[in-house]
Amino acid sequence: MRNEPLTGYLIHHKPYQESRALYYFFTQTHGVVHGIGKKGMPLFAHIQLFANGKRSLKTFTQIQPLAPQVAITGQNLYAGFYLNELLWKLLANEDAMPILWQNYQQSLTALRETLNNTQLRVLLRFFEQALFAELGYVITLDTDSQGEPIKQEQTYRFIADEGFVSYVASQKEEPTVFAVSSIFCGKWLQQINDYLQNYYHQFNTQKNYHKQAIETDTLKAWSRLHKLMIDYLLDYQPLQSRVLWQQQARYR
Repeated sequence: MRNEPLTGYLIHHKPYQESRALYYFFTQTHGVVHGIGKKGMPLFAHIQLFANGKRSLKTFTQIQPLAPQVAITGQNLYAGFYLNELLWKLLANEDAMPILWQNYQQSLTALRETLNNTQLRVLLRFFEQALFAELGYVITLDTDSQGEPIKQEQTYRFIADEGFVSYVASQKEEPTVFAVSSIFCGKWLQQINDYLQNYYHQFNTQKNYHKQAIETDTLKAWSRLHKLMIDYLLDYQPLQSRVLWQQQARYR
């Protein structure tokens, strides 16, 4: 890049020198670009800057927000931290993902609204769904690992690199937290799939996709399923944003 203008969002930063920082900048045209620039780039603001450099670490100059934006606060702020951490930990350097970038921008727009807990969780599940698709890890919800249709009355175990495997509990089996969390009834999987079929297209048209009604048990199962996939993709390394969110919820 040679004095190339970039627009995007800061998703992570680290101290570099007294007056500069190392930035992870998520752009529509180049994906995540790493660069060094003057301290003070704000989170969740639409930023324009200029990038210079032939190597993976660029120099960022003329950093400025494109327009004033409503602040993200409360639980929504922790959700924003969570989205950012997923992106900087899972996306490769300079791998353009324009659709995911648009999904991220739409998610930030929604996070500036007043959302209840259900709406916030649905918003995050939709973004995770888009992220899985971009990474090539789409969760198939209508068939099991053998290609057989998911049955409402059947129970399944989710294995991240296989899919849903038909499951029958054994009295000799010692239950663990991980084992229990990976068990799903077919009814929930069908309901998640139906919900996505009905509303996922709205995610790509920036309508009220996160405000559609969903059953509590279905949302819990959907959240649990996505957590299993995210943990797998992160090689079971903890998410700091998840820890912070749990801590603030405990002391609210």
